[in-house]
Amino acid sequence: TVNSHSDSSLRWSTPLRLTKVPLARHIYTMNTTKRILFSLVCLCCHTLALLSYRQATKTTTARQFSNTILSNSIPPLGDWQEQDGNYLLLPPTTQQQPKALIHFLGGALVGASPHVTYRYLLERLASEGFVIVATPYTLSFDYLQTCDAILSNFEQVAGDLARRYGALPVIGGGHSCGALLQVLISTLFSETPRAANVLLSYNNKPVQEAVPLFEEVFQPAFAAIAQQGGTDVLRTSVDICQAATTGHAVNIDNLPTQLLQPLLKPSTTALQTTGLAPLAYQAVHVLQQIPSLVDEVAAGATEFVPPPVQVREAASRAYRARR
Repeated sequence: TVNSHSDSSLRWSTPLRLTKVPLARHIYTMNTTKRILFSLVCLCCHTLALLSYRQATKTTTARQFSNTILSNSIPPLGDWQEQDGNYLLLPPTTQQQPKALIHFLGGALVGASPHVTYRYLLERLASEGFVIVATPYTLSFDYLQTCDAILSNFEQVAGDLARRYGALPVIGGGHSCGALLQVLISTLFSETPRAANVLLSYNNKPVQEAVPLFEEVFQPAFAAIAQQGGTDVLRTSVDICQAATTGHAVNIDNLPTQLLQPLLKPSTTALQTTGLAPLAYQAVHVLQQIPSLVDEVAAGATEFVPPPVQVREAASRAYRARR
């Protein structure tokens, strides 16, 4: 509970005066790209903590603020469970037998946290008697590798659900890139039958159309970032953000933990007291995909695998979903 502006755990003077300790030497030995990226992470952490702190102090207690946030956005209709790389949502116990199992895949980037970004839709479906399995995935130019990883996780829970509920029809659901992945699964992976697919905003565009200014801006920018060692900095930045949401120590080369913890403590405290830590943690999952995408582009990736023309040809011959 936040009772006073004088709470020492939310003071800003200590973290902002770290230039007097050895952390400064690590920062000043970085090249310009690394220094800018590190500064942006620090700024984001402090800004997020300040906004959370100010908002929390507007209510009587942090718990009241957290409840206000939830009640004004998405009503808690279900009880998500994490199992074997999937997020499960079971229908109400008053339902005698589920209608079907919906295997859901979200869109590009936000598909890393489908139970958050598509929460309202999926919880409504669960309340109507459907078993929901939302499988997060890491975005990649290689769609086939992504499908393999998705199905590997899905199969871990499919057997348990079949033993619990019996044979249920499996409906594939997907939005944007997730819709495309469901088409590939129903076309190229014969051991994964689908009774039907529900495809929202199906997207089978080439890279140049799916990512505006890809060749003019993103390709040279990502190549420069990778050449300067920027992807390592990005990964470190994401690790720092994750540490800020969880409060757990993070091991970073040449950056002692005892120097990082005072820097991150205001963010951690504010996120936890306002109840926003779970949402921030899932947001970090979205950010974790960016370094690998930078590496792929820097390594020469210019088109998705398989490309759109081959996807259309394969789907026209072998798409197996009955509806």
